[in-house]
Amino acid sequence: MQTFANFLTNYYNTMPDDAPGKVGRDRHVKVAIIDDGINLDFPEFAAMAQSDIQGQSFFKVNEYQNLQPAWYSSSKHHGTLMARLICCICPKVQLYIARLHEAPTAGGSKQITPESAEKVSNIPISQRVMLYGIGMSAAN
Repeated sequence: MQTFANFLTNYYNTMPDDAPGKVGRDRHVKVAIIDDGINLDFPEFAAMAQSDIQGQSFFKVNEYQNLQPAWYSSSKHHGTLMARLICCICPKVQLYIARLHEAPTAGGSKQITPESAEKVSNIPISQRVMLYGIGMSAAN
């Protein structure tokens, strides 16, 4: 992961300052990670201000225990890996994490549901997100 982050950082640094789409290093970029949540127990996240990392869970509430998994917990750590890579490439990033609902599949694994993905479709606009990463596959 770090090798890829270094490659992109070096590429960015060799771009002329007036290149289309180049954002200054002192400017925050807000990125939404729409996935299975993130695990905050990594140095990339510990160094961030609380206002630079926010989120919401779209996981259905467990009706028996009235529990909803938080956006800052991750089932498969895919969202965590995406967020860590983004933090390596863009140190001034602001993250908005959307944890999607996962349902069991016939094969015994879990898969993000299309219904929960539909609920987050307005996040980029409502949160003033500049980029978003969606790490999912959904059932037909």
